[in-house]
Amino acid sequence: MPDAAALAIKLNLFESRDDRNLVRANEIVRQLAVDGRRLGQFRALTDPETLEEAQPVQDIKITQAFATRRSEFENAARGPWTQEQEDAYFDRVDAAETVLLNTSAATVEGVIAKLRVSFLYRVGTDWSDLAISNTCDPKFVEGLRMSDMHHRMAWGAIEDLARIGGVNLAEQGA
Repeated sequence: MPDAAALAIKLNLFESRDDRNLVRANEIVRQLAVDGRRLGQFRALTDPETLEEAQPVQDIKITQAFATRRSEFENAARGPWTQEQEDAYFDRVDAAETVLLNTSAATVEGVIAKLRVSFLYRVGTDWSDLAISNTCDPKFVEGLRMSDMHHRMAWGAIEDLARIGGVNLAEQGA
């Protein structure tokens, strides 16, 4: 976790070399942005238009897949559905979850996205479904409170990662 002094040193070093040919300038700027977000406790993404500047390519895929999974969950209550609509829904969910499963995360936000979906399935209750959506919902809060120590510890680890990485769980994937 960077501190203000470490970030200032990195910025000074980068600025002092701005007239030289920096082959890795994009990587350096990306890491400075990550450090700044962590230090400032901001979420990793603020604007989908700047997605590629804010995250490594693999995490762009994870972020988009998590957003799709969250959106599908939030829209699932619409119904009744025909069999074709239900099949299409599960195809979209499966495709998003396959990306989450098969893509290695490079940022804290990517790891959190994967853990939130895993938590949903690992706990496997109606309240835990909200782990990818509205964790402030009283149903989620009460379900977690009444859950066993292992589920509370797992969710606590997700919250800790979010705090460390500057990820707002309410906004992630929204």
